[in-house]
Amino acid sequence: MNSEKLSKVIDTMRMPLIFLVVIAHLAPFAYPTIKFNISANDTYVLVSEMFSHHIAKFSVRCYFLVSGFYFFKSFSGDVLPFYKKQFRSRFRTIISPYIIWNIITGIAIFSKNFIFIKLGKPVDDDFGILMNAGFYHNIWEVPINFPLWYLRDLIVMVLISPLIIYFIKYFRAYGIMGLAILYLAFIEIPVPGFSMTAIFFFSLGAYFSLEKRDMLKLFDKVKYPAMGLTFLFLYLSLKASGTDYHEYFLRVFILAGVISMFNLFA
Repeated sequence: MNSEKLSKVIDTMRMPLIFLVVIAHLAPFAYPTIKFNISANDTYVLVSEMFSHHIAKFSVRCYFLVSGFYFFKSFSGDVLPFYKKQFRSRFRTIISPYIIWNIITGIAIFSKNFIFIKLGKPVDDDFGILMNAGFYHNIWEVPINFPLWYLRDLIVMVLISPLIIYFIKYFRAYGIMGLAILYLAFIEIPVPGFSMTAIFFFSLGAYFSLEKRDMLKLFDKVKYPAMGLTFLFLYLSLKASGTDYHEYFLRVFILAGVISMFNLFA
């Protein structure tokens, strides 16, 4: 496994991935109907949707994959000592910041709307959610600092990391293919934090780390099929935007696109 080359590739990807995270939050959450017409408005919608709601999704999936790879990189075979060490480390770097920044966001929303009330101004929707939805909803189910859903899911991956170790130990590549099928079939666990996006991509990274497989070498073997599927399913996803079929096309596009992104930067 060429860890040095992979580290260089990941370092090179860092800034583009950060840029994609920003791009992902520039458009509303709703998926509009996309028209392939030559007009200013239709072209704007096409381009903005292609980047914000499609290509930009590579970022979080790459983060989960890389997180899974590096999380298990130091695993030597003893599960309990490894788990204790990793949990202590992640509590400081992931869990504490997650809780602190959600609390800060809640205080900011409350303070702003308290001033609005004193001035006789209407409050915003976030204030209503903060006051009425409850602690569990605001901190975990739908974080009041919404972009932190990624950290929430990452916290869950840390908590279930021993299960991931045994899953890969006994099922190896077949287990990862099973998770891929569940991910592509849009089969989700209805529990906040257990998104199939996190489980699949984190476990995929864990597989390369635990099994000492060369990620870049394997991705390079499927370079051209992955590239072809990326362009094909980008078109199909854009074409199906706003329909019930969109998510299925989108997930194939994302999986092929993540592989293509690593190949591109390699």
